[in-house]
Amino acid sequence: MLTNNYGYTGDYFKGDIKDLNPTITLDWFKHCFSPLAVFIDMSDQRYFRHEAAHLPGSELMFNLVGVNDFNNKKSGDITIRLLNDEGHEVLSQKSHIEIPAYGAQFKPVSITMPDAAGGYLLLCELMQPGSKEPVISRRYIRVGELDDYRFFNL
Repeated sequence: MLTNNYGYTGDYFKGDIKDLNPTITLDWFKHCFSPLAVFIDMSDQRYFRHEAAHLPGSELMFNLVGVNDFNNKKSGDITIRLLNDEGHEVLSQKSHIEIPAYGAQFKPVSITMPDAAGGYLLLCELMQPGSKEPVISRRYIRVGELDDYRFFNL
């Protein structure tokens, strides 16, 4: 994670090596590589621009994929949230998931797209019993036809 390029660090830290200030890359890795997580199984429309934008007011169906690297069954509460380009929550729904030991669990989800065109941040937050903060999966989606989409940066 560190390089020897004259006192500066690699992508995981910023600034001088003696300070070891983490970047957003390192912060997000704790979610990506968590041994218990629930991921949104769909492409990120910031990068897959060839995909058509979702129609305002339409139904979006996708899977969540729960992954458990522990040797016993795990469960947790899930919150699906949709944030507009200013970070305001426009949708929230809750559910629960149980994931078998060393396994995966698919969970179908259906949400209604907002009526307003724009760039949106879709979040899946898994809260385990006894945890203080959720494990997060995120995807950026486009709603309606615009020349340019802005997205909220969490």
